[in-house]
Amino acid sequence: MCVLFLTTRYSIHLVDTAEAALEHEYRRSEALLLNVLPGPVAERLKSGEQIADGYNCISVLFADIVGFTAAARRAGPEATVGMLNRFFSVADELAQRLGCEKIKTIGDCVMAAAGLPEPTSSHAEVLARYALDLRETMEGEAFAGAPLKLRIGIHSGPAVAGVIGRSRFAYDLWGDTVNVASRIQHAAKPDEIQLSNATRELLGANFCCTEVGDVETRGAGRVGVWRLDRRLERVT
Repeated sequence: MCVLFLTTRYSIHLVDTAEAALEHEYRRSEALLLNVLPGPVAERLKSGEQIADGYNCISVLFADIVGFTAAARRAGPEATVGMLNRFFSVADELAQRLGCEKIKTIGDCVMAAAGLPEPTSSHAEVLARYALDLRETMEGEAFAGAPLKLRIGIHSGPAVAGVIGRSRFAYDLWGDTVNVASRIQHAAKPDEIQLSNATRELLGANFCCTEVGDVETRGAGRVGVWRLDRRLERVT
């Protein structure tokens, strides 16, 4: 009887240990999935749904480090990776706090969007705040012995979003809105946040902007652009 009792207890212990290990791996897999995909998208994907969504109007942002390639050559691998980790970590934290999505990183550039996966009418304002906070947070940073400066562009319009890949999932955006946002970002001056006319109209009177005029963008022709200066304090 004693041997049977001990054997039973040991078997129960093994089962409990195995269940705990499975639970740990499940939670780890869930956390990794949520690091790659927005929560609502991850839930849909787990149910077997193919993710392909069209949006009538969202806002898309691109931001990169001015002069990154030359600075990286001077700084070396360790300092370069350290700066990128700092930049992208700030981008992640701000996206989580403000309710937008950091879509991906491309070299030294971060791409973010607002108004998806859950549509919201305040997407332009959310992304304008994101841009201002990103620039402010990175002020005072230095890279390769020089002050770090960002170049940011935002455009609003229709886009398609979806998940691609099988072993390595990626949530991405496509359409003219994405392309124009990238072109506007490339046209911005160091430490400047540029907005398209479409984004400026959606912001209303809550932000101070200065008209820049038309800029030539490859593939989209001339686009009216504004410089985003600051968010106006609301008087109560």
